[in-house]
Amino acid sequence: MSAIVAVCRGDEGPGDIALVDAILGRMAHRAPDGRSSWTERSISLGHGLFATTPEDVATEQPLQSPVSTARIVADARLDNRDALIDELGLARAQGARWCDAELIVRAWDRWGDACPAHLLGDFAFAIWDPRHRRLFCARDPFGVRSFFYVSDAHGFRGASEMSALFADQRLREAPNLSAMATFLSEDYLERDETLYAGVRALPPGHGLVTRGREVHLAPFWRPDPWRRVRHANDEDYAANFSYVFEEAVRCRMRSQLPLAAQVSGGFDSSSVVGQLEALRRQGTGPRAPATLMHSGFPGLECDEGEFSRAVAGHWGLTVTTLLPSADPAVTRPHPSNVARDVYYHPLASLWDQQFELARARGLRVTLTGMGSDQVMRRYGQECADAIVSGSLGDAARSVGLHQRPLARASWRRVLREGIHPLLTPSMQRAVRRLRGRRSSVPRWLAPATAGIVGERRWQDSLRRRAISAPGPATRELCDALTHGYEIVFALACLASQSARNGIELRHPFYDLRLVELLLAFPHEQRCGYEEGKPVLKRAMAASLPALVRNRRRRTEFSSFVHRVLIETHGREIRALFADSRLESAAVVDGTEVRNLLKEAERDWSLLRQVANLTALELWLRQMNG
Repeated sequence: MSAIVAVCRGDEGPGDIALVDAILGRMAHRAPDGRSSWTERSISLGHGLFATTPEDVATEQPLQSPVSTARIVADARLDNRDALIDELGLARAQGARWCDAELIVRAWDRWGDACPAHLLGDFAFAIWDPRHRRLFCARDPFGVRSFFYVSDAHGFRGASEMSALFADQRLREAPNLSAMATFLSEDYLERDETLYAGVRALPPGHGLVTRGREVHLAPFWRPDPWRRVRHANDEDYAANFSYVFEEAVRCRMRSQLPLAAQVSGGFDSSSVVGQLEALRRQGTGPRAPATLMHSGFPGLECDEGEFSRAVAGHWGLTVTTLLPSADPAVTRPHPSNVARDVYYHPLASLWDQQFELARARGLRVTLTGMGSDQVMRRYGQECADAIVSGSLGDAARSVGLHQRPLARASWRRVLREGIHPLLTPSMQRAVRRLRGRRSSVPRWLAPATAGIVGERRWQDSLRRRAISAPGPATRELCDALTHGYEIVFALACLASQSARNGIELRHPFYDLRLVELLLAFPHEQRCGYEEGKPVLKRAMAASLPALVRNRRRRTEFSSFVHRVLIETHGREIRALFADSRLESAAVVDGTEVRNLLKEAERDWSLLRQVANLTALELWLRQMNG
């Protein structure tokens, strides 16, 4: 989570080192270990160092390749350093001393714009090609590292954070109506467009080429829905998963300081903690045990304290439980309480507490269990995949028909999860109309923004339908990996929040090798038909205490969100929407929003809508001042 800046003019005029330094200045929280910049005619690069690996301080950036004289700035952590060194034909002893940026620019020397396909890890970088006077940028497949840019008559400006680009006084902060509409309907990804008009995000898994004005994008990674990995039995699947998962965690232990790890007590974070501690005892990574952190909710349904304590006790460790602050100012929905590029959410303060604890102990890296739910979830269309493949036995098992062959509910699931997904989008629309289903577009959107959302969803359905895949469930998973709200947007939000707090998040379940393996596994192994995440549970059984192994209930945080949004700050949120900027901008219907706030007091299923409205209202007020 270092800071990178690239400014490329559209002509051969002088570079703008002052602008680079100004943009870097707005990202000082990403540069505790120093800032540096470089310029020559038409190009300027800047770097702010946040050192987390032993090699980060090896070479100052922007650095120059001794082979091509190309210049690079990178915010990167590579997970295939040894393999890359071998591919490049370098001596291990020599390459081991290089920082990741130097390995990346050597990969670019070798493979040119195709180099990102040879990299594993989390990265965003910009390389200036002096021979062709062009800039090449790339971002990792899941967007763990960020890169935003503006391209106009003044040239190209790119940086790790979008608001930092407004250090350029020629840019005007203006809202993007289309993005605001999709933000409120949870169709916003921050994958390519942003809430700021004119500011773009480099999409995950893409490379970008510019000579200062025109921008050309090209993907270097897409999920392969046709790859298959098949084993003879459950044990072999678990062994394969264990091997790759161990490597995913091992790579993320490369740190010059001890680590922190979140442990909720669920399967995902508990598996990460178990693998982390097992590897540490074998001599991998920092010698000191990880600092285990847990957010507790005493008295609420979402409290998982007994599970997190069981995980820590299983390994002879302790866990620090952080309780929600009793001070209502901490969660107060006010623009001054939200950092730039970080969106308000009731749970955000709990992440902040964990970041503060890690920072207070001198730590910079936290491992999470994020990604497992998204990659190993059921998409409700697994029955359709089985029908397409001709496996009627799997189709029956996926909906429980083999256990209840005469049950009406089982046959309804066949129609819903097996037949309906195979219909064309037009036929699915017709079925919804016949059943009297209301539009899923929120009724409190203003007509113009509701139209934007409806059109976006229709275009998204056509885009998904165009994905070549063995069946609807596989298609949905592939789409989620590149366009999923809970993957792309969640990672973007947490990247901004953790960077503002001086913490680098690492997510083993978003290791590309692990994701591709799970995508190639059968659904019955990846997400299961009767029990969720079966391959994970088999692989990690010995690492989990019995209390966690036998868990059946997933944690749901509505009780805490209700406490914050309705009980503690309900009056303030109602005051926000009594004089709403969103209503003034014709984004929402103010009367309907105020009705929603009343309904949400009783109907907890509406709390996500209230949270999204509050977040965007605060963002708009913050931008307008």
